[in-house]
Amino acid sequence: MFGKIKTKIKSRIKNSVIQKGMGNLSIFKSKNITINQMQVMDQMQQYLHKGDIENAALLLKQMEDFVHSQHPCAPFWKYEFGIDENGKSYIGHVPAFADAAKKMPLTGMMKVIIPPKYQKFTNMESLLNFSYGTQQEIEFDLASLKTWIGETLIDEFVATENSNSKIIIKPSKFPPPLPMKLYLKDNSWSIDYLLIGVKQMLGSTITLSNHQQEGAPLEVEFIMDLKLSTATFNISINDVGSNSVKNIITFLEIIDKSKKKKKPKLALKLLDNDRDIFIGPNWNFNDTDEEGNLEELIKVLKKMLYIEEELGIEFVISNRAFTQWELYNIDVIYHSIKGEYFKIDFKGSYSFILDNQSEIKKLFRLHDKNKCLSFPLSLHSNLPLELFGIKLNVLTNDVTFENVKLDRPDRLRSKSKLLDEGETLTVKLVPCNDKSYLSMRLGIEQDLL
Repeated sequence: MFGKIKTKIKSRIKNSVIQKGMGNLSIFKSKNITINQMQVMDQMQQYLHKGDIENAALLLKQMEDFVHSQHPCAPFWKYEFGIDENGKSYIGHVPAFADAAKKMPLTGMMKVIIPPKYQKFTNMESLLNFSYGTQQEIEFDLASLKTWIGETLIDEFVATENSNSKIIIKPSKFPPPLPMKLYLKDNSWSIDYLLIGVKQMLGSTITLSNHQQEGAPLEVEFIMDLKLSTATFNISINDVGSNSVKNIITFLEIIDKSKKKKKPKLALKLLDNDRDIFIGPNWNFNDTDEEGNLEELIKVLKKMLYIEEELGIEFVISNRAFTQWELYNIDVIYHSIKGEYFKIDFKGSYSFILDNQSEIKKLFRLHDKNKCLSFPLSLHSNLPLELFGIKLNVLTNDVTFENVKLDRPDRLRSKSKLLDEGETLTVKLVPCNDKSYLSMRLGIEQDLL
């Protein structure tokens, strides 16, 4: 535990010091220099008034050189003036050339007061390691500060009751993420591009993830304990990817494969040199208790993906279970695009309209020969079908019935006899026995309107 510490500072980089007011004009202490300053500013104003930018820039460079020459440690060090991220002006000390800091190094000593939230750390090293590992800034109350360049005292500060002075230590940034590929060694599954970088370092644990990858539909995370030589693998689908058929397939497939008794090794590969940096022979993730047949769900989604690719569309999936109506239409459209009929048990009813007297008479002739009918039917329409946010037009509907019968045939025959020219007859079919089937093939296109 520590509450108030005293530490030395050694730095080869810019040393920003506390500054109040408009700026530190202590370099203009002598009377002559102050007069020269006013003369120079008058000359600068004249140049700018005349639009003489070249001489104004030359004069500004001379003023800058003069200011640097007044640094107490010139020619090794010079002043730096600027505005910080909070809009406050500061004066800093920077080396005047490459080796200046070696020849005349900057050193310092400060006393800080440690806030209670940091007092659980036993020493400064552990606190700084925490700061770096979590990428969190550390803020201290500053009690006092002294800095030297060589033997020259540059700055000295002692906090007062109302000074409210702070020291903020910003951790170095983690290395930038690298392009990688996550895959199974038998090449049965992969995410071909991930930007993987360090997310957190605490103790012996390092967390790698793609948290910096913009627009990534899947979030991948490796938590590795170097001391225990163990690793945890997590994968989740986020809001960006949860509506996409392709992304959901990728997510569910790796879950499904993780449940197999015999599964291939999981590997993370650097794309730059095509080298595996992690291989997991026995891997698990996202301790999920999800029930249901993942394989069946994946089959349905792959049918949807085939439909998307063939029609050039993208379904929008909601976070809910598929309805029976949706599952039925997925199957019908999938098989129709492949030029196949989709056959199902016929247990309900099917209605269609006939507007041709010869077709009506033909239907009743079939009925009179055999009450259980089997026949094909080709219907033309322009009916809309909306499925997962996509509007489709059903242009044709080819149906084959097996072992069906007319519903209320006598009533239907009576209606047919009363039809005038141009009137239509609605025909309703029902199962004839437990071996009744319906096979359907649609002619469809995307509704572009």
